[in-house]
Amino acid sequence: YAAVTISLLLNGFGIWSLIIGYLANQFLRTGLYWIVKPVIPLSGINWQVSKELSRYVEDAPGKGIKVFIAAAGGAAALAGVIASHTTLPVIGIPIETKTLKGLDSLLSTVQMPPGIPVACMSIGSWGARNAALFALSILSLNNAAITKQLLVYRKKMAHKVRKSKASL
Repeated sequence: YAAVTISLLLNGFGIWSLIIGYLANQFLRTGLYWIVKPVIPLSGINWQVSKELSRYVEDAPGKGIKVFIAAAGGAAALAGVIASHTTLPVIGIPIETKTLKGLDSLLSTVQMPPGIPVACMSIGSWGARNAALFALSILSLNNAAITKQLLVYRKKMAHKVRKSKASL
């Protein structure tokens, strides 16, 4: 078995189950297993200035974490805060909000200053799925098993699209 370690840091949203489910659905059946590190419960703490969060992120490489996925809504710049404490890849998922339909979340994730990069996915559930796949793409650079499964996934996806177009 090959271990894939991804850390999810979420600001009190249920989107984590979609990310985990997507990872599991695509890769668990193949002899590859993944580890999602337990997350610091971010709801209820001021994570923007939290020493606990910065310590967790700074210690991550020593714990085998290779990629962070951060989901936050509103003007929450969680992905940027994480990126400011690590050189590991950080993938941000803007969460849809009632007030601005996620535009505020998108802008707070995508507008990072030079030198603190964050990969920003689309708003909501599509962004969560793509974050999982993007994390696996990053990890595939050093893991042939993940590369193989991503290729299988893409072939199945292409076949499904061709099949649906044929039925039109």
